[in-house]
Amino acid sequence: MATITSLRTAAALEKKAHRLFKVVDTVVDKARSAIQQKTFRLSSSPNQPPSITSTYFDILPAELQVGIFRYCSYNDLLNLRLTSHAFKNIIDVNESVIAREMLPLQDYAELSRHFPPPRVPQLDKPQYCLRYIHFLLTRHITCHELAWFLAENAVNPIIEKFQKREKRLAIQSIQAFLTPQLYLAYAFIHYTYIRLDAARATMILNNPPHMRPGGQDALLQEYISIQRTIFTNLSSADLIATHHCMTFLVNSIRLSLSPEPPHNQNDILVTTLLRSHAGLERILAYFQADSVGTRNGGRQLRRAFMQSMQRDREEAESKSPISFGGGGYRPKVKETWFLVATEEMERRGLAGHEPELYTFKSGPSVRVGCQMCRDG
Repeated sequence: MATITSLRTAAALEKKAHRLFKVVDTVVDKARSAIQQKTFRLSSSPNQPPSITSTYFDILPAELQVGIFRYCSYNDLLNLRLTSHAFKNIIDVNESVIAREMLPLQDYAELSRHFPPPRVPQLDKPQYCLRYIHFLLTRHITCHELAWFLAENAVNPIIEKFQKREKRLAIQSIQAFLTPQLYLAYAFIHYTYIRLDAARATMILNNPPHMRPGGQDALLQEYISIQRTIFTNLSSADLIATHHCMTFLVNSIRLSLSPEPPHNQNDILVTTLLRSHAGLERILAYFQADSVGTRNGGRQLRRAFMQSMQRDREEAESKSPISFGGGGYRPKVKETWFLVATEEMERRGLAGHEPELYTFKSGPSVRVGCQMCRDG
């Protein structure tokens, strides 16, 4: 009798458990449906498809979603777009806002000042997008890595007895100073090349004989004029800092090419690097191929660099004959930046300014300056 009672009790409990599970499933289905409906209503744009990630991220306002994405790096955003259609839709719809708010958080604000975003012709406003962020990222990496090579070449000869940690800190301190200065140097080389190419095309269109043998003089004068136009828009602080950086850059290339005096015996190659359409990327490729760390395995880097220089020469023969010389013309280093910069600094009365000095405990200081400095 007791056994029959126990069986009935167990059956009743099992029946109640089934009803409870059914109620729970019903509640969960209603909650999931409510979340989906709320996500539809919170769509940030009428053209944006509903984004369902099956998480509480879906019910966040679009402003908070964008606020989260702006802290991601460029590579993180690319990976997120590949994760699901939901993240791809959110990022694509809000791409302009995300890219604009990423600039100060990713330390691209200074670089963006020298390389402003393209403008939308119909709306006459800047166009922020992930492609523009990638454009800034590649230039930042170029300047950052080039600054490391320049600092390393300056530090190695004078503090060889340093411990590795001390040497690394010394290099990093100079690198931190040079990187933002190389931003403007990159912009200068980039825009002078573009404007010179446009001027060359105009000269051919208006007066073809100018570009025949002997036409280098007219193109060189246009090159100097373009530089003067750029310098008028530079502040005195930017002019001095970039002049120091360009002096440091050219001296580093000279010492690397010609360790023994005279150090300017390979100035034609230095000038070619400064006038390359690739900007500082070609100079970085040179230092990478010449680096101590790649001498054992840098044969491919050196071969790639020489091939790139050959392509530059072939292009220059048709587009920019003042880059490699020829026809009796020998390019000079001072014609790129230094001649016009010196004239502009004298005009503004900037002679006698202070250089940048980096002193270390176990070695002499590293000077980043120019001949117009107080101790020049």
